[in-house]
Amino acid sequence: MDVKRFSRADWIVLAGALITFVGMFLPWYRLKTPFGILSLPSLEDTGWQSSIGIAIWILSLVAASLVLPKAIARLELRLPIPGPLAIMACGGLATLLMLVKLVDKPTGGGTYWSLSGYVVIPLVGVALVALGGFLKNSEPTS
Repeated sequence: MDVKRFSRADWIVLAGALITFVGMFLPWYRLKTPFGILSLPSLEDTGWQSSIGIAIWILSLVAASLVLPKAIARLELRLPIPGPLAIMACGGLATLLMLVKLVDKPTGGGTYWSLSGYVVIPLVGVALVALGGFLKNSEPTS
């Protein structure tokens, strides 16, 4: 693996995918009760507990997998669209889905679910994936 072949945009995409992965395990919502916000694991909703959250992770994983072949085996993928554009599209769609997830609260508690502060971490991760794709798209081709 030759990590010297990675550009700054590649590192940003990989860091964003890693941050998104870590953020998937953190609570995005907490159940609010008349006694305040409880932080029991059974009363929290993480990214893995929704189909939108899983789609966000898959899009981040696809974006990272478009970057890795260049360093692992010096491969260049042939896609119907340019690779940087595909990375930017995956990051942009994941960011859009993350914003939808901020509004779409979990079911099973009515209106008593509240956003956790940890929800910012995967939002930053997918935004970094989109930014890395944008920067990669603006790199000169060699």
